[in-house]
Amino acid sequence: MPRALLAATRAVVGRVLARAAVLALLLLAPLVRDLVTPRITGARNLPETEEPELYRLVRQMCQVRERITVPRIMLSGSDAPVAVVSGWPRKGRLIVSQGLLTNLSHEAQMAMITRELSRLRQPYAAIDAFAWVIAPLAFIALLARIPS
Repeated sequence: MPRALLAATRAVVGRVLARAAVLALLLLAPLVRDLVTPRITGARNLPETEEPELYRLVRQMCQVRERITVPRIMLSGSDAPVAVVSGWPRKGRLIVSQGLLTNLSHEAQMAMITRELSRLRQPYAAIDAFAWVIAPLAFIALLARIPS
């Protein structure tokens, strides 16, 4: 009987630890994504002196969009026109590519930046980060159920 009790206790402790680990990953996901995204895109901090028009545009859009906190602006060297936000609404990052600044008109830049700022205002960035954690966990759970 004690061995059965010990085995049952280990199973319960294992489940509790697994759930705690998943919860910790979910809570840390937005932070991890906020740290990983600039590295993946090769982005660097963009000083206001390099692109004062971009900073003016972002500040203007933040005031229009229900007073969003102005995100930190970073520049990626990609030639493709890309704008991405990461982080939380009060402490976000806006990553824009060199291609967005050089290949698009002012109106197209404004449209892309406005779309990304609206994502920062809504919890999209956090939901995307949670998806980064849930998808691999679901895949692992699926593999665990496949008989060997």
